[in-house]
Parts: sequence; structure tokens; C-alpha cells
Amino acid sequence: PEVTILHRGPRYIVRHLRCNDDPWVCVSFEYWKPEPTLEGEFSGEGFFRHRGLNAIGFMAATNDWFQDDEIVDAIGAARHASEGCTRIGYGGSMGGFATINFYHDLGLSGGIAIIPQFSIDQARAPYETRWRGEAAAITFTHDKIDRI
Repeated sequence: PEVTILHRGPRYIVRHLRCNDDPWVCVSFEYWKPEPTLEGEFSGEGFFRHRGLNAIGFMAATNDWFQDDEIVDAIGAARHASEGCTRIGYGGSMGGFATINFYHDLGLSGGIAIIPQFSIDQARAPYETRWRGEAAAITFTHDKIDRI
């Protein structure tokens, strides 16, 4: 299997694991990590590689719930690379949020969101206290999960 970089910016990297010519791809979003990085494998990459499944993985330099404006270009790169494919989303926690939040932007046909974090925005979820530090640093410009 070969991995190509579809997008690399200061906030996000999008990696494309191409294992075969099947006309479908799993789009994976990274979960919250204590030390996020743009290096290494994306969430589920080893699983997909071991099973010979195509996947596109979004990784974030910070736990920003994929809210930086750079996400628009990253999503565009993933859509372009998977044109004509059936796209299935996958993510857990922060990645589950992103799977649902960007469902339409990515043109997903289905998705698996494992324990998706609905929101850490204090205006929407004041009861959510686990990620107050991250929430205080985020402008929730691309958060539309409550309208999906």
C-alpha cells in the first residue's frame, strides 16, 4: 500500500492510504490526543492497512475540533482525491464529532461515529468541562453539528 499526502498545512495533514482500486474509501478523523501531532499514522491507519482497505486520514496539530479555516482546504483535497468513490466516515470522540460535522462537506454516504463529542463550545454545552482549555482557544467557525 502507498501513502500520499493530500494536504499539509500548519494545522492539519491529510494522508491517503491507497491499498487497492476499489471505488470506496474510509475517511478517518483523529481523536483527542494528549500530545497531538501531524507525524505518524492517522487514526485507524494500521487497521486499514492490515486489511487492505483504502482510507483517508485527517490529523490535527492541536485538539481544535477541526475548526481552523484550514479545514476547508483539507476537506477539498480529500474530496478531490476520492472523486467518484463512495466515502464512509469514521471517528471517535473529537473524530466522531468531525465525522458528523463534516458529513455533507465530504459527501459521505455513511459513517461510524464512536462516542462522538457533540460539542465542547461552552455556549452550546456549558456542562462539558473536560476540555475547557481547548474550548477557550477555539473559534467555532465550522461547527454546525447542531444543524445536521
